[in-house]
Amino acid sequence: MSIQNQKKFIFDLLGSEIFGGEIEKEPTTAESLPALYQLSKSHDLAHLVADALDKNGSLDDSEICNKFRAERNLAIYRYEQINYAFEEICGIFEAEKIENIPLKGAILREYYPQPWMRTSCDIDILVRRDQIKNIVRILTEKYGYKYVIHTQHDYSLYSSGGVHIELHFILVFHEKSGEDFTKRVWETAIDEAGYAYRKKLPSDLFFAYHIAHMAQHILEGGGCGVKPFLDIQIMKEKMGISLTQAKDALSLFGLTTFAQKAVALSERWFGEGNVGEELREFEEYILCGGVYGTLENKIGVGTTRKKGKVRYVLKRLFLPYRSLCLLYPSLKKCPILFPFYQVRRWFRLFKKGGVKISGAVRELKSVSEMDEGKSEKMKAMLQGLGLK
Repeated sequence: MSIQNQKKFIFDLLGSEIFGGEIEKEPTTAESLPALYQLSKSHDLAHLVADALDKNGSLDDSEICNKFRAERNLAIYRYEQINYAFEEICGIFEAEKIENIPLKGAILREYYPQPWMRTSCDIDILVRRDQIKNIVRILTEKYGYKYVIHTQHDYSLYSSGGVHIELHFILVFHEKSGEDFTKRVWETAIDEAGYAYRKKLPSDLFFAYHIAHMAQHILEGGGCGVKPFLDIQIMKEKMGISLTQAKDALSLFGLTTFAQKAVALSERWFGEGNVGEELREFEEYILCGGVYGTLENKIGVGTTRKKGKVRYVLKRLFLPYRSLCLLYPSLKKCPILFPFYQVRRWFRLFKKGGVKISGAVRELKSVSEMDEGKSEKMKAMLQGLGLK
């Protein structure tokens, strides 16, 4: 099976699995299945491909087919574990009278044919910024949660059962627009039936947040994987959310063009659209990057956005004042300590020793080796996507 046919087959399988409909039975061989497995697993979709292959009568008792089945079983186990932790923390928030808005997979999985089909590695919940420290204290001291670290927009913890929890206090890390958007979310949040303190995002803001999150991963992480595009189609077909509804919210971040391109690519993969030449680079960028992106993609986009390798390295080393204030709020009270907090951040990044240091060295080496032709292709792709 050629690479192009392999991609088409995977999208046909995913579309059939999630949205129904027949697919042409593609002959699978001992040679083609490992490649299908690797590509789908790199995007955390092997469980869906496994279930679709099984329904298609394409799984036998071979080792590779058993690997597919194992991915499906693991997805079901992950869902049960995540769902238990989600119900637990929702119960805690109700008992402690903490306003919260569940995000991402916690909402989307209810619109998949089976909730285990929408996998996630953590639980994302929005809480009030002025309450975040007290919430973390309650969870750690009273309920046995383990605090790990905090960033410019969230706090990471682990539940008593070992599930990763991200408590967001800013939804989109986009300078001041992120704070404005988060404020708008709280002002327009909808009460969730059956809960006193749990709320949900209006449709337009839910879609806008999804698009902004995708863009952030593409610009800062080197990719976002195929799953967010599957989610876009879910939002359109199962949740009734359209691009037009979110136009106003998207304009806040300048992401209207990117949203249009993302919807077009989603249509190409799971609907009836076609990928024009202007989306070919975007498609390859996503497919090659996997769920978490690649270092090459990350550096390619980073050097393009910062207009050169030197500026990219300096940006990585020195956070701007506003970003550093999000990480260390106490800096606002004493701006003169800005250089001190820069150094403090470096110690924070490297305090765990060799792993992060070796990663930084590898990144610097990759920056120096970045091909100019690659940078030009990245520049053209970003301009086409409206991501400057």
